[in-house]
Amino acid sequence: MNTCWASDEIEKVFRGISTKPFYIFGTGIIGTRFYEALKEKNLLGWFRGFVVSQKKESGFMTEPVFFPDEIMNDNQSIICIAVHESILNEVYESLKSRGLNNTIWIYPYLLELELGPPVKLNLKKNVTALVSGINRINPYAIYYLAIEDIDVGNGIGRDAYLWLYLRGNTVGTAKARLEKLESIIKAFDKEIVLNYPIRINTEENTVADGAHRLMLARYYGLDEIACDIYRFDEKRFVERMKWFFVSDEEIRNTLPAGTAEGIRFVVEKLRNGR
Repeated sequence: MNTCWASDEIEKVFRGISTKPFYIFGTGIIGTRFYEALKEKNLLGWFRGFVVSQKKESGFMTEPVFFPDEIMNDNQSIICIAVHESILNEVYESLKSRGLNNTIWIYPYLLELELGPPVKLNLKKNVTALVSGINRINPYAIYYLAIEDIDVGNGIGRDAYLWLYLRGNTVGTAKARLEKLESIIKAFDKEIVLNYPIRINTEENTVADGAHRLMLARYYGLDEIACDIYRFDEKRFVERMKWFFVSDEEIRNTLPAGTAEGIRFVVEKLRNGR
């Protein structure tokens, strides 16, 4: 199976927002990353502002913020939906009910926008070796514990997963992500995990996309996983995703002692390839 790299699709997005007024729906992590990527590429000339379902402030990132009701039936403008798949249908229906049909979900194109095109496609990498070489491994250990908790039960994985996501997401998004993971495990398909490429850097120590798939492959003992390789600045990527890369100190100071110890145990397991 090929990757979801699609430069033609990204060009369509660029052409659209370069010639028509547009909004960004969402002021969370994805919306912020999308806005910053557009700003770096000088693509904010037609930007009108952010759209949110629950308005808490008059502005965001020095830009105006609107309710959907305030722009009802404005189909001359594009609405770039910047949310995760887990709440996408809810957002679509909300906008559609207000006559806002000129939308595009930008999440599938966000990484290409940030990272540029891949340098190598669909390379098979050893799962155990790849995981053991990850630089900031704590969130991956939390993923592993969550998968284990859903699969056989350990009493800490689900809560640790929600805690991680609540560092940078709403309660609704965090719960939706956990529910999505639960549904994947209940209908686990190793062919999807094996063949749908994850995205990593050239040093093979940072995963830009596909962390869930990688940890599913590790948990279920799969030998290889397909990878697309990108050349990107790791420090810059980590800064944009800083909510995700939780430190040892944060884990010790915030989580129950048993959970913190469980994460530490899994980190050692993953590092040592056990």
